[in-house]
Amino acid sequence: MKTSISDNGVYPNFCKIAVSDEMTFKYFRSNDNYTSILEHVKFEEGKVYLDIVSNTNPELLENIEKYKTSENVGNPKTFLYDSIGRVSPTTLRYIKVLSDLKQNFGDLTGMDIVEIGCGYGGQSKIITDTFSVKSYTLIDLPETLELAKKFLTRVGVNIESFTFKTMDQLEDRKYDLAISNYALTECKKDIQTEYLNKVVLNSKKGYITANFVNDCFNLDFLTKDEWIDSIPSSFIVDEGPQTHKDNIVILWK
Repeated sequence: MKTSISDNGVYPNFCKIAVSDEMTFKYFRSNDNYTSILEHVKFEEGKVYLDIVSNTNPELLENIEKYKTSENVGNPKTFLYDSIGRVSPTTLRYIKVLSDLKQNFGDLTGMDIVEIGCGYGGQSKIITDTFSVKSYTLIDLPETLELAKKFLTRVGVNIESFTFKTMDQLEDRKYDLAISNYALTECKKDIQTEYLNKVVLNSKKGYITANFVNDCFNLDFLTKDEWIDSIPSSFIVDEGPQTHKDNIVILWK
């Protein structure tokens, strides 16, 4: 049964192949079967992400060489950006999200973090490049989790503090910070409600980049108002840059 937009058969099957086949893994971040879901940020969007980080948390760019080690795995499409060299615009998006997290929540050191819809683990890599977190739980489809585990290991991340879970494997526990970017709001309504109860409402703070794609896919989703009404003390800020007219960021703290 289809649970989300990315649960389309092609994407999870490609992740499975990338885990088992070294040649596919070597180029997975530039493969059409993968870039239809992830790793499709445009060069111009990358420039905006870089400008935002430069203006809000420029000290993060002192780690740029460490962040750029992400590009050593998966052969992503990279571009030359002024002052920082060649990097994937997707990595710049992850750095921008990190900047937002730091701006809103401060130092993430020692936090129990959970991420719904982790992709290949790129966001968690950037966060743990910067902060020594207590734990990091990645939630996704089983095939995607195996790919994330392989990517993070190959790129040199110590995954001892990481937990890899499907939604069905989640235990009842508390988190300091919940993150989901272009993922939770792409799940079916019943799946979203389960994540809401199991993860979101068990997290002290949260950051959700919400892309409301109801008009594009034949699935039923929670509305923006339903999300805000369901999460105590939550509020909305603009997505920056605006990648779709209906996209927003939902925060709570």
